[in-house]
Amino acid sequence: MDEDGSAYIDLNASSYFGELTYQVEYDRLKGDPFPWLYLDPETLKREVEKAGLKIESIDEGDHYDYLATIKHA
Repeated sequence: MDEDGSAYIDLNASSYFGELTYQVEYDRLKGDPFPWLYLDPETLKREVEKAGLKIESIDEGDHYDYLATIKHA
């Protein structure tokens, strides 16, 4: 972990099924595309712990969705 509390995770090391480009459109106004990443809970937990942080599960949905908090360990 860096001094400012940030952590570097090399997501380009290999292809991951949750990597995509996302774009929002509303009422004929379209934003610029931006990278988006969906992580499964196990991958998120592994990467968070490698970064020296702590993850706490809050809730899980019926469609592979979940909510979690990430905190300093």
